[in-house]
Amino acid sequence: VAGEVLEELCGQMGITDLQEVQEFALFLIKGEGELVRPLSSHEYLNSVVTDQDMSLHSRRLGWETPLHFDHPTYTETHYGQPAPEQGPGSLSIVGASSVMWHHMAHPVQGGPWPQAQMTQTVHPRQELLAYIPKPLQWQVKIANIKSLVDQELRQMRGYSSQRAQIDFIETTSLLPLFGYTVYVVLRVSKLVLPGPVLLGLNRQHLVLMDPSSQKLCCSIPLKDLQRLHLLSPLEDNGPPGLELNYGSADNPQTIWLELPQAQELQHTIVFLLEGSMSSTQWPGLS
Repeated sequence: VAGEVLEELCGQMGITDLQEVQEFALFLIKGEGELVRPLSSHEYLNSVVTDQDMSLHSRRLGWETPLHFDHPTYTETHYGQPAPEQGPGSLSIVGASSVMWHHMAHPVQGGPWPQAQMTQTVHPRQELLAYIPKPLQWQVKIANIKSLVDQELRQMRGYSSQRAQIDFIETTSLLPLFGYTVYVVLRVSKLVLPGPVLLGLNRQHLVLMDPSSQKLCCSIPLKDLQRLHLLSPLEDNGPPGLELNYGSADNPQTIWLELPQAQELQHTIVFLLEGSMSSTQWPGLS
């Protein structure tokens, strides 16, 4: 079952504390992200992995346990979770300086970053653009980012791959949305902003952040959610949406979000809610 596989994976990272194990989830992926959802601990893998284009991967959804870099596999796994976010699509989420750590942690031929290469400028414009979500590229000054990355790379000497990975994680841990699963939301019903917003999801809250100012625009406790409803795209070939009903009976609230990963977000919210309940199924899914 999924829970046993997850415990085994955590054991390979040196994680034995049950509370920390419960901060991870096993995700089912079909094709190129056609279906992405977390598996409950009691699900049998041979019942859900039914096609050749399906795969499983682990993801940390809770970050309450302090980080501890006492096992190489632990370090590599935790670096690997934020690192894909450093690839195409999220420089604006974690900050420009983290790109430098990302490249230091990918040394040439598995060794430390060559000193000769560190003294050269890096990151042509197109390479840097690949790290930034397309909807947010107009808000970023590429020249400033390139100057920062070049300067910091030249100042580094003799970093090992593992040391760079740890520093990368520690750098990102200081940023506003560390500890959240982050999505780029194209439109939000209650906000009037010139561009997309960032959505952060953890085991307690769903938050919306203005990527330009990095100020929170909205925060919804997950315990206040009453109902989730997946919405069809508003336009042909457009992304789907997710409607959230929350609040009390005396003060009901509704907000809808438009994003390509609407179904994944819905599945993940339900997974987090059911994990905090004594019953096995949250009643607000539709």
